[in-house]
Amino acid sequence: MNKILLDKVEFYITNVCNYNCTDCNRLNNYQFSGHQYWDDYKEYYKEWSKKLSLGDIAILGGEPTLNKTLNDWMYGISELWPDTKIKHVLTNGTRLGYWKDVYQTLCDTKFAVEVSTHGRKKYEDTVSQIEDILEHPIKRSYDCDLTQWVNAYNNVKDHSWPSCSTIDDFHNLPDDIQKECTEIHNIDPDNFVENTGTLKLVDKNGVEFIVKYYEMFVTAPLRYNFDDTFSVYNSDPTQAHNVCISKHCHHFVRGKLYKCHHVALLPEFEKQYNVLMTDDQRNLLHSYTPATVNNTQAELQEFVNDIKDVIPQCSLCPSTLVDVPLDASTEKLKVKKKISISNI
Repeated sequence: MNKILLDKVEFYITNVCNYNCTDCNRLNNYQFSGHQYWDDYKEYYKEWSKKLSLGDIAILGGEPTLNKTLNDWMYGISELWPDTKIKHVLTNGTRLGYWKDVYQTLCDTKFAVEVSTHGRKKYEDTVSQIEDILEHPIKRSYDCDLTQWVNAYNNVKDHSWPSCSTIDDFHNLPDDIQKECTEIHNIDPDNFVENTGTLKLVDKNGVEFIVKYYEMFVTAPLRYNFDDTFSVYNSDPTQAHNVCISKHCHHFVRGKLYKCHHVALLPEFEKQYNVLMTDDQRNLLHSYTPATVNNTQAELQEFVNDIKDVIPQCSLCPSTLVDVPLDASTEKLKVKKKISISNI
């Protein structure tokens, strides 16, 4: 049987997070309960590995390091999809010191760790902690879009100054121009890259951490009404899909494959919290059918072919996104639950 290629998939393994990041798009800023343990779902993924090849794998939550079987997920996925080269664990980086056998697990499974830090102080602390985990020597590199910096340079440059579009260009400028840029205009590209770029740290054994710095999120897929209730949106589905930052974030959740996290997680969130919807909207949400290992190969091929397309359930998400300043703390937003659900 020829396997179907899915270019990217995210294994969502927990609703639980230790942060309450403003407008978290997976709603983990509330006390959203529920872990998924590897042994409960590994048989499903064994069957999936016979049907799908995966180009890019991520493990995430919630905060995946809070799931006591995270290492089992990493070993299990690596064994089932040994040919997948791009494999990441996505974490906020605050619990690296509690992650048991982290270094050996990363060596064995060839997963990289992608850390999204929230706030400059947390970024610096996280980088320091990562350097303690890795084996020296460590190679540091930055990946950054310099467009914003180039625009700043062009805004202040004299007509006699050379053009400048790379860091090497800048360091080849006359000393007096470099000095004016850094000391007067505060547009040193090295500082810009360090403050806005993605930092990659790779040690002598090839263990890799990627550190990103976030100050903004965007509009969450649910609106909180400040009365212990939430509301879905009533959007044009095409417009909502066009602006969606998660339309390519296909999710494995509890052994089933979903187009995106919202259709996967909203039914579960609704079991725990009061989500206001019309009957038509609720019927629409629950009419979504994920792919399962019981689908035929032809059915799976059709599902994968259409997985990036707009679906009617996109109407439940916002059609306009607004940047929201990121306010991350460990104090969960107090919203009354419908029922108490343990972290099963």
